[in-house]
Amino acid sequence: MTRKYKFETAEQVLATFSLNERSLATQVFNYACELPDTSYYISDGIMFKRATRKYKFLSISTKGNRVLFHVPITIRDAICKKYQDEMKIYIPTDLRDKNQIDIEIKDIDSIEKIKGLINLAYKERE
Repeated sequence: MTRKYKFETAEQVLATFSLNERSLATQVFNYACELPDTSYYISDGIMFKRATRKYKFLSISTKGNRVLFHVPITIRDAICKKYQDEMKIYIPTDLRDKNQIDIEIKDIDSIEKIKGLINLAYKERE
């Protein structure tokens, strides 16, 4: 059975966010697209993956209007501790998301605050 999502383009995904959230999500999208060997696909959001890696490293999700950083399980908690004083970070309770760090778009002041986290996920995700 194939899954059909209501989105076909990144622009359609970005258009679902409020004006302020859309601006930040668009900046995240543009920044991630500029990283070497990065591609994206559409599902319930925009998922970014490196060509040379197996898994996605970043998602812009319409579920809860969040940016999801996918990192190795072994370093997730240390990353959370490093960034928790700078922004409100959520660790998913679903065990399927054990490699994930979530930040609601409304809680991100600027793209500059999360570039380090995007770069870390890009570099470390297998």
